[in-house]
Amino acid sequence: MAQVGDRHHPDAEGGCTECSGVVAGVERGERCPELALLDELRYLRWFYSTCDFGPAHEDVVLIMNEEYVATYGPLPEGYEDVSG
Repeated sequence: MAQVGDRHHPDAEGGCTECSGVVAGVERGERCPELALLDELRYLRWFYSTCDFGPAHEDVVLIMNEEYVATYGPLPEGYEDVSG
């Protein structure tokens, strides 16, 4: 199955070689919505794996996870471990 971003690559202007001029609302030189989503996901994965809340780290992450579950449902795979 194709993953988001498999066919979306930034062009020299930061647009997408696949979407620019093809997808409604994406003009040449604009950021492809799928690439922008990948950027955000990459940052959030990096942040989650590198953040350090000091001595309270496990408590903070546990509370954040509980809030997420209460609001959105089960945690995504790989985010159950609170030890960082």
